[in-house]
Amino acid sequence: MRKRLLATIMVLAGGCQTTQTSIKWAPRCTGSDDVAVDRTAPTSLGVSWEDLAADTGAEDRRETTLTWYDYAADGPGAQTELVVEVVPAEASAHEVRYECDFAHCTDGMKCPDPYAETRIETAATLSFATGDGAFQESWPVTLSAVGSDLVEAELRIDGADLQGGLREQLALGADEEFELSLWFYWASAAGSEPPSFHGALHVLASRYDQPDGKEGDGTNPMADW
Repeated sequence: MRKRLLATIMVLAGGCQTTQTSIKWAPRCTGSDDVAVDRTAPTSLGVSWEDLAADTGAEDRRETTLTWYDYAADGPGAQTELVVEVVPAEASAHEVRYECDFAHCTDGMKCPDPYAETRIETAATLSFATGDGAFQESWPVTLSAVGSDLVEAELRIDGADLQGGLREQLALGADEEFELSLWFYWASAAGSEPPSFHGALHVLASRYDQPDGKEGDGTNPMADW
């Protein structure tokens, strides 16, 4: 399966470990040919959405641990309980054709080739709550799959819309703008092993910007689960 390119962080599925990455480009994809399919009907991936969700646990309640990255220790830091619940928001799934390119890749560099893929997607509501009160959230989300063994979701949230106490915990000023990027991965497992669930978040605020105007200087608060 084609590995996803993340602009700022990467989650290692082997052990819930957050690390910085030097990936320069993320693909820019445009969707078209949206075809609705029944959740129980076979798709071009060879399985129905309901089978895919059951195999990966993408619509299950998950209780796990969120771990913040500690830059001073260069490793895991503070931890808190995390509960994630996904509730379907529509009765169907969708087969969507995406054309992806790297048109923003700088001239003179070795740029990846454009590609096309079909994703199976469906709308849902994702609840995200932590035991320390930093997050008490509920967001609309699109669950997406490009293979029969992995479902993923990406979110970009305005800090002003957060219901939990993350702003206070990070000592961000009342008028300081920030955003939250989140990635979620649900994957099926071989044999009798249960499906895996991993993800990460990255806080983007102006105080972490580099002097040359680039977003983030390597000290942006990051966490994974």
